[in-house]
Amino acid sequence: MQCFLLAKKAGLSTPAGRILLSLEFLPPNRQRRDDDNLLAAFKAGRDGLADALRIDDSVFVSQVQLSTEVYPMGAVRVTLSSYGQQGAR
Repeated sequence: MQCFLLAKKAGLSTPAGRILLSLEFLPPNRQRRDDDNLLAAFKAGRDGLADALRIDDSVFVSQVQLSTEVYPMGAVRVTLSSYGQQGAR
């Protein structure tokens, strides 16, 4: 629900075609984490984001990164770009 509301509030535009969904996880502590578990933990966020953009989440191509930066309570930085523009932000 948070991702849905934040995406709506941000007024995000939907890139055409396939969408590179870049996720940077900022953990709440230095505990070790697996990137595949991070993506699984973001399932509801991904669904909420797709709902807010009014798209099917099958157009997302996910890229997951675990930051070395620690953020109180944890956070996820989300960047959307056209899949062909992987360097764009």
